[in-house]
Amino acid sequence: MRPGDWTSLALAVSWTLQYPSQIQARFSSKRPPPTDAPEVYQVPAVEPSVLYFMCALAPGPSWLRAAGGLSPRLPDPSPDEAWGYATVSGLGGAWAQLWRDWMDRTALEANWDFASTLYLYEVSTCPNIVSHYSQPELNRAYWALGGFLWSQVVRYAALNPGDDMQNPSWINNSDFNADWESFHTSGWQPELSGYSLGHPIWRDGDWMDRVPAVAMTRHEQALLFVRGIMQNTLLRSLFDWRGDFPLVRVSDSALSVPLSEIGGQSAIESFQLDTLRLPDDVARTLREKERLSGEACRVISLAISLSVWKHIDHQSHRRGWRQTGVRHGDEEYCQAAKETNQCVSDAEADDCRALSNAIGKLKAASLTNTRSYGTEGLPRTACSRLRRIRFILDIADEHGAGTYDEISARVGISSSFIIADEPHTPSRGDSIQSELSLKEGFQSETVAVNEIDRISISARRVNVFGADWWKIKGVRLVGQCSDSLTTIQLDKFASINQQVQSGSEWQTWTEVWAGPVWPEDWNVANYCTHLESVEIEVQLGSSLAAGTWDDIMVQVGHQELTMMKQPSAGAYKRTRVDLKQAFGAADGVISVTQPIKFSVFSVPDGRAIGDSWKLRGKPMERSLRLSVPSNATRAAGITFRSRCQRSGKVYKIDKYADIQVWRLRDEGHESHFSGKVSLRDWQEESKTAANYHEMPLGDWLKPIVVDRGRV
Repeated sequence: MRPGDWTSLALAVSWTLQYPSQIQARFSSKRPPPTDAPEVYQVPAVEPSVLYFMCALAPGPSWLRAAGGLSPRLPDPSPDEAWGYATVSGLGGAWAQLWRDWMDRTALEANWDFASTLYLYEVSTCPNIVSHYSQPELNRAYWALGGFLWSQVVRYAALNPGDDMQNPSWINNSDFNADWESFHTSGWQPELSGYSLGHPIWRDGDWMDRVPAVAMTRHEQALLFVRGIMQNTLLRSLFDWRGDFPLVRVSDSALSVPLSEIGGQSAIESFQLDTLRLPDDVARTLREKERLSGEACRVISLAISLSVWKHIDHQSHRRGWRQTGVRHGDEEYCQAAKETNQCVSDAEADDCRALSNAIGKLKAASLTNTRSYGTEGLPRTACSRLRRIRFILDIADEHGAGTYDEISARVGISSSFIIADEPHTPSRGDSIQSELSLKEGFQSETVAVNEIDRISISARRVNVFGADWWKIKGVRLVGQCSDSLTTIQLDKFASINQQVQSGSEWQTWTEVWAGPVWPEDWNVANYCTHLESVEIEVQLGSSLAAGTWDDIMVQVGHQELTMMKQPSAGAYKRTRVDLKQAFGAADGVISVTQPIKFSVFSVPDGRAIGDSWKLRGKPMERSLRLSVPSNATRAAGITFRSRCQRSGKVYKIDKYADIQVWRLRDEGHESHFSGKVSLRDWQEESKTAANYHEMPLGDWLKPIVVDRGRV
């Protein structure tokens, strides 16, 4: 990115050269907005005249009116990604999300828990609003750079549980300025998406011709865009544009509450920030321990809810709020736009007292576990990188849901990969699973979780029956952490039930569905950082003379185990390893990253002569059998099994299960078989109903009950 600042004139000139048709906002007449939303989402032929902002917020419109509008909350300092509408995170961003149809299921589920009051704001469109996709039929959501003014709100309504959703009680905004009716949105502006220049999306279809300038940051691109549209005199006057951000200047009435006035002050001061994802400015204020606004307290409470409590009951974080006593209504803080901190409310000391009480309850719940999950027993982020990713596409189980098209997908910045190709195109009810090759897709053995910011599915016509409509039931991802055996899953798109269709051109990929992904969207399916038991299995070969008059020994770490005494051919033994003796594990558990070195050998059992033996594996080729000494013993398969602490899930290592080796305890012959196993060797046992289930994080906070029996 280039250093330095651009002057207003330079930006305006650059905008004129690059987009001469868009230097001024276009005027057109608008039709009155419809009162009733259609049952099935329909795309109008033109850009919408109004969009809907949705937020469950107290006190609602009164605050928005007093503030003069809504300005999205930016973290301080602001990462450059906060200025792209597709790269904002849960820490905040420069964009407010608006919806074309407030009754759309996705819009309602993203912004309402159906138990509190939902506030609807009908906002007149203007050029600082852009669409998300190039295809109009995909644009259910729009993005307003810098927010919107109260004078843009045409009308508003409050929707309570049980109200008639078809006929909300709309209230016309007496402060609405009819001058806004002169404008429309700026449509699709991919330069503002925020995708990095190396993102594969710039190689797709319409995106190829709209790659942003190499020398510009996302912030500069956004400023360039706003300065371009502000060449319109009326628009500049309506926004009171002053040449730089913020675009919407609101009067924030939040009170600053001294920590000394908050009951339970010590609970907040001693809270471990490293267990949460907080905006930098809030974290810095908290560390200084001087003053906290009510808004800051709600941000911290939300972070706690997102990181811990939504897992404790395996339910959404909204319910977790009501269990902690946080003020009713604030549980929906920033639900719109997927927790991008765009909703705010007035601050009260009660918010900070509720935060203090919530922290106290959380600490009390974590006292039973302070050993394995970091400070004060709080589970840290499951992981930051993945070494395995499984992609799952579920086809709807209904008539006509299958397709004759070939299907590919893309995960984050990966290259596309084939999910289904001819003649194995999917039928109704199919569930297609694909293991991603990280080396091919990401050019790395691991991938950062925050690099998976988008999932997309494409289809192409390959025969005369292609380009047909088909239906996606859901899309899921399952990932395994790179530094543990923890498994996380992404199931936010598991029930999208969306009908799609590829383009009519032959052999041309068309993106038919895409969804944004944030790191906080992942859920923990199996948390496994430590092993509470390890067992080793040894089996001798069953061929002639594979047994021995010796005793078979195994050394694991520092522990020496007697596996068999004068075993016959085909003998099998399974023994548990003493983790304390083998690895010095004082608390009886070892990290999953602990490498395990082992050696299998024989010792005499009253016989001076050396004896041979054989480890069992797959049948040995005839040419190899002929070269085996007559007094050698053939070693058989070696398998390790382990059980995760708390989750109880069983893993095994069978990389040595098929070995074909003979060993002879005699001078001049190799008498030991040695090996080493590590984290990457552990594989989950078959997912039977008894062995595979999801477990809420709350179960891992319960006291450990160690079963000293076998795995």
